[in-house]
Amino acid sequence: MRLYRPDLAMVGYPIADEFQHQFLGLITPVLPNGAPNPAYDDVQVNGTPDGRVARRTAFVKRAYTGADSTLDLVQELMPRNTSAFVASDHGFAPQFLAIDASKVLVDLGLLSKPQTSNCRPATGETIGKAKACWAGGTVQVYLNLQGRDPVIAGLQQVSATLEVATVDQIKSAFLALSDPNDWTRDGQAEGWQVIDRAYTKAEARYIPNGAGSTADMAHPTRTGDVVAFAYPPYQFDAATPGTLVARSAFFGQHGYVPDVQNLAANINMRATFIGGGGSVRPNVVAAGLRTIDLAPTIAYLLDVPVPQHSQGEVRLDLLRGSESRTLVPIVGLTDFHGQLEQTTAVYDNNINSPVGGSSQLATMFDEEAAAFPQRPFLFASGDNVGASPANSGLLEDRPAIDVENAWGMHATSYGNHEFDYGVERLLKHQARANFPFLGANIVDETTG
Repeated sequence: MRLYRPDLAMVGYPIADEFQHQFLGLITPVLPNGAPNPAYDDVQVNGTPDGRVARRTAFVKRAYTGADSTLDLVQELMPRNTSAFVASDHGFAPQFLAIDASKVLVDLGLLSKPQTSNCRPATGETIGKAKACWAGGTVQVYLNLQGRDPVIAGLQQVSATLEVATVDQIKSAFLALSDPNDWTRDGQAEGWQVIDRAYTKAEARYIPNGAGSTADMAHPTRTGDVVAFAYPPYQFDAATPGTLVARSAFFGQHGYVPDVQNLAANINMRATFIGGGGSVRPNVVAAGLRTIDLAPTIAYLLDVPVPQHSQGEVRLDLLRGSESRTLVPIVGLTDFHGQLEQTTAVYDNNINSPVGGSSQLATMFDEEAAAFPQRPFLFASGDNVGASPANSGLLEDRPAIDVENAWGMHATSYGNHEFDYGVERLLKHQARANFPFLGANIVDETTG
């Protein structure tokens, strides 16, 4: 760092994460329901104490001491009074039990045998109508859907007409899970909550993230058709194939619903967001902070463009001198090409996914606008018309302009397709539009 003198140092310290994975459930006396934790000081969960609580607690504390020391070192190597942010991408919870998510699919007749690895059907699978992909406290179930997913020899697909019913069936099955084991050795199966909440892909746009806040984990191809969240002390990693619930190989986890907190049971899914020095205002306790706000805020301080796929906001309320600045929210559209009706496109592992559609886009614009504190501008970067489907193109793309008027478009720039049918057509579009066409480098060769 002394040699290259970076403008930005991104420094990680994974030990705090790894030590809590290993030990948190072994040093937590109670479960979320207040009952004694059978794994407390008992790595085998057999009723025989290990006598190692103090040592395991020391490991976790030492991890945080190491994180502090690493931050001190980086601050010494960076210029004096550099802005510093400390953040984590998740919280943590104690756990000691693993759910085999694929067994749920076997019991529903969607798989012929349990998966032996994440996201992959087992060797010799003969049904394959769905698969489970898990990480920590979250499992995502993907249908092998007719017309959407590529055909794989030897596997069956869910009919498109049964998609909704199958999704509902899977969601209900996860929510109804119960643990048949007796971990407390009282002669009865445990009545603990196994699954916290479950969502469809559409519902995953609004995952609870604390009071008055949601997190968007919906993606057209990468989010599961069903997303289910376990509840501590359950999770999905290191499961025993074919056994619904078994002991896991470690004792701490994340990936639960972000609003889950129970400090008495060492459960806190809230991530860390701390800033100081340099451009950061002192003594500010900010409301509504999200980890996704970190990247845009750092980009703002570096005076570089905000990362293209970031979803957070620049948190001016954390920064010195921000009183004189106002952020202008913008929702952007490009290459509409008169796609009035929704269609499909094949991408991302050959998945045939829905794209476009004026009504679908209108809903997305409204959803994006609702995330801003004030109404954003809706701008298009051009190619609103041209190369359009027949229901717009045969009508000289007048319907495309009408739709953008209905959206409340504020302005568009010119794309090359605006000129497909000459200046006369373009002038008609401009006259029809309720918004301006903006350009600084378009010159009429005749008039200059």
